[in-house]
Parts: sequence; structure tokens; C-alpha cells
Amino acid sequence: MARKDQEKGFTLIELLVVITVIGVLVGIVFRELTIYQARAFDARAEHDLRVAVAAEEAFFSENEEYIECADTTCEELLGNLELSDGIRLTMTPTEEGDGFEGVAYHPKGEKRYRFTTESGVLRAL
Repeated sequence: MARKDQEKGFTLIELLVVITVIGVLVGIVFRELTIYQARAFDARAEHDLRVAVAAEEAFFSENEEYIECADTTCEELLGNLELSDGIRLTMTPTEEGDGFEGVAYHPKGEKRYRFTTESGVLRAL
């Protein structure tokens, strides 16, 4: 008969400690992945707005007017614009018609991006 001190294996306490440590590590990794995913969505929104601004300016150079559009309507009206999946975009001309404002974001991102011809700068809101 084997003696108790010769038995091999883990105690219940040791197993619980290991499971707890693994749970904490998974929680940390999950949070970091969520942050990186939000940054990726934000980068897509910023890129798509930059492309939309260039397309709006190209449209203006040919038609001498800025157009108002949102999401897929912008893709149709601005020609070679193709928005990334999930990106929300609006382009709005100024009342005077001599400029426009563009806003883009992704619902799972953390930022909204805005461009105005008045400032000429694309900014995170």
C-alpha cells in the first residue's frame, strides 16, 4: 500500500491558485485587445475621411460645388470612394457653398474625426 507522502498530484488549493492566475491574465489580455481593436477602427475612420476629403475636392474641381452625402451615398456620388466596413461618414457643405465639413467614425471606435475647409485640418473630437 502506498504511503500518503509518496502520492503525486496537485492539491485543490494549488489548482485554484493556477486557475485564478490564468483568469487574471486572460482579463488583462482581453482588455488590451479591445484597446487595439478600437485604435484600428479609429485609424480606418481617419483614413476614410482623408480619402473622402480628397474625393470631395476632386468633385468640386469638376462641378464647382460641394455635395452633401452620408455613408453609401458618398460612395455613389464621390466616385472612387470606398468606405471601410462599419465606417459612418457625413459630408456637409457650408451654407455659403464655399467649403464643407466631413465627419467620420466607427461605432466601435473611441474617436470621431472632423475636417473643415475653414481650418483645413483633420482633427479627432
